Amino acid sequence: MAFAAVSGGVPRLAWLLLVAVVFWVVAYDTLYAMADRAEDLRAGAKSTAILFGELDLLAVGICHGAFLLGMLLVGRQATLAWPFLAALAAAALLAAWQLAHARPRSPERCLAAFRANHWLGLILWAGIAAALALPPSLRALSPPARSPTGRSVARPPRRAPARRPAPWPRW
Repeated sequence: MAFAAVSGGVPRLAWLLLVAVVFWVVAYDTLYAMADRAEDLRAGAKSTAILFGELDLLAVGICHGAFLLGMLLVGRQATLAWPFLAALAAAALLAAWQLAHARPRSPERCLAAFRANHWLGLILWAGIAAALALPPSLRALSPPARSPTGRSVARPPRRAPARRPAPWPRW
């Protein structure tokens, strides 16, 4: 809220991150709900595991896929380098493990898959931190441009978005 007030809006990157994280939340919440589905049914609770029914693992997989795709787009828009991409690949492997582990749908295995989500978050955080810690010369996601003769060609710098003035004076 403060960022939006000072900058005059919320950047697309923040909205993209929000949507991606909502998919992640639905994925891990469904894994948790699968662990106590019987209690939810007795209590009359409306969990995502009950909502998705037999398609619960498919829904978790789709949500994890949408989350990982969203994070790939976040990394691309933020120009995060190879450590982020490596972390994203590791997170995709962990998400695949969660699906395979929860496949029998036993409460213990679903709970174990749910608990692995803190590792998924840590892996992505470490990838973002490592990508941002790289010197600017190593942050590029693509190799340097080449001329027809094979020599490197400098790319024009990206323009920063125009900043809107704050609606009140800065102290």
